[in-house]
Amino acid sequence: SSIYLDCYKGRYKLVTPTTAENAAARKAFLIECERNLAFGEPAKLKLESCLADLMRHVNIFKDLLQGGIYQLCSTAVIPRLKPLIDGFNSTSHNISE
Repeated sequence: SSIYLDCYKGRYKLVTPTTAENAAARKAFLIECERNLAFGEPAKLKLESCLADLMRHVNIFKDLLQGGIYQLCSTAVIPRLKPLIDGFNSTSHNISE
């Protein structure tokens, strides 16, 4: 899965893979590392800890990014679009001969 921006009824949301997808990817990564590098148990535990820390930081960054996108849309994008939309709605769009 990839990360993308979703807009629904003027609300913007950063869409990321689910926790289950993240956990499955982390498990697959650990299995692949174990196969390729023959890690010992302490190194494997350290790697798992580092990946867990990375996921916490990813979630913090995602929340900050989502808040920033919401703030940007509410203060810069929506105020500029509203007059354009109002102008479009006030104009008649009926086709006549």
